[in-house]
Amino acid sequence: MNAHVVRQCLFAAFFPALILAQAPSITANGVLNAASYAGPASTGGNVQIAQGSIAVIFGKNLGPAALVSAPPPPLAATLAGTSVKVTSGSTGYDAYPIYTYAGQLSVVIPSAVPVGNATVTVTYNGQTSNGQAISIVKSSFGIITKNSGGSGPAVMQNYYSDGTVKTNGLAAAAVAGQTLILYGTGLGAVSTADNVTPTVASFATNVTINVGGQILTPSYAGRSFYPGLDQINFQLPATVIAGEAGRSGYYPDAASRPDAGTSVSGGCYVPLTIVTGNAPGNQATMSIASGSTPVCNHPMGLSAAAMAQLDNGGTVNVGLALAARIGLGFGLTADGAGAAFFNGTANDVFVASLQAANNNGSTSQHGQTGCYSVNLLAGAPAASATASLSGFNYAKLLDAGSTLSLTGPGPTQTLLALKGGGYGAGGLTPFLANGTWTLSGNGGADVGAFKVSSNVPVVTWTNASQFDGQNVTRGALTINWTGGGPNTILAIAGSSTVIDAINPQNSALAEFICYSPATAQTLTVPASIVQSLPASVTGSTTAGGLGTLSVSAGDASSFTAPLTKGGQLDGGIFGGAMTDVRGVTWK
Repeated sequence: MNAHVVRQCLFAAFFPALILAQAPSITANGVLNAASYAGPASTGGNVQIAQGSIAVIFGKNLGPAALVSAPPPPLAATLAGTSVKVTSGSTGYDAYPIYTYAGQLSVVIPSAVPVGNATVTVTYNGQTSNGQAISIVKSSFGIITKNSGGSGPAVMQNYYSDGTVKTNGLAAAAVAGQTLILYGTGLGAVSTADNVTPTVASFATNVTINVGGQILTPSYAGRSFYPGLDQINFQLPATVIAGEAGRSGYYPDAASRPDAGTSVSGGCYVPLTIVTGNAPGNQATMSIASGSTPVCNHPMGLSAAAMAQLDNGGTVNVGLALAARIGLGFGLTADGAGAAFFNGTANDVFVASLQAANNNGSTSQHGQTGCYSVNLLAGAPAASATASLSGFNYAKLLDAGSTLSLTGPGPTQTLLALKGGGYGAGGLTPFLANGTWTLSGNGGADVGAFKVSSNVPVVTWTNASQFDGQNVTRGALTINWTGGGPNTILAIAGSSTVIDAINPQNSALAEFICYSPATAQTLTVPASIVQSLPASVTGSTTAGGLGTLSVSAGDASSFTAPLTKGGQLDGGIFGGAMTDVRGVTWK
């Protein structure tokens, strides 16, 4: 066989392999903090990644088909043919892979990469990806969460006086005065090597912990037991007040609260955010017990045994039902009702509780009235992979019959079974009226006959036309309304967004929220609170924005129902809510 024939045979043998060995590629904005999954700021720019932190990279052909994890430290610059370079200016820095496979890998970003713009590239089996731009910052902390998505319950431990620790959870809630150990990444650079087991030292300064609006100071903020992994230790105040379980509000203005610095609210999903410098990370949650027994008060009425089952990776059977009115402006309203019954995991139940809280979230986490304001660009959690109702796709939906019935002081509604699961009814024809409504069903293959009642607080914002689509002076605002129940708390909120595409530093995003009992029928928002909003921008070719003013209210009742094959639902919540949002121009 001559040389020409040999070359042809070799080319024929290896050509298919050359075709299959496609170059790796990084998804747009595919380099993220490995804990928070926080994307670019709403004002634009690159994703911010802290020096010395753990980053996750998404894309295609980044590594082998099956996941390969790095052996214990020291970490190498190459893992299973995958290497990552972070280039700043003309200098390239080797990152250290923790795991790699085709669609995703994780690396420790070198502490030596200077603050500023940088580019990340991935090389796999000798082929290099496109470059992905990021911004290297001194710190940008992400809390590790149990759903590995940057939202919901945090991965943290309760520390006990005998030296033992237990994972914080629904049936293992923290109590007053307890020390917590929180895990995440992004506190900042270290002076030692990034690929070796870290030295235990508290090095991060200007770190605060926001727990349900209370600002706490850490006793330790530094590296943990693995390269790039950070640990923050902090102690809860000596007093825990009975919060409303399931509320997910954010109360940064702790100084204006009556219990400032002395107590924290109890609940199964108390908001938790870490702020490094002036940069808040993702918002997670933690469980805090209101009494000495380390079990939180769950919004769905779950027992301690059911919550322990969720903590241990099991499932429970729960129901979620909502009846709501949304004001669309210009005299239009949309009324609707929906329900779902499902067997779900801890994350499914969290998603359902969050949805219930968002639709019935008029009441303060602390049951207090008053006004709060916040500059969201400086004081709100970063964007993250927040859980949504899509989480129900991973739960087993339960059959409660072909239809459900909603009866009350307005026209009776029939909730039909939806194609994607659950039950629903509604439209632009209003049917809700203020008062008690009853949801009932005759039973189905999984859930038996049931009946549950809850107050639906239909509130009429009587002077809404004064603001709807109008120029509103940023001074004292008087809001009037009628309706609501004796226990209904109203939320009056305003927001202003200014986006400057040319000069992002001029962008602004702020909001205020005030709480009042519905029986008051009027509330005046102080001028000092309204003036915290930036003025709306009009007539500019480079900047724009949106202003809103809203009135909302909510009530909810927990319930259970029989299961067809025996037993009961572990818990459920039936809530009523209304929201009326109007667009305004803040002057």
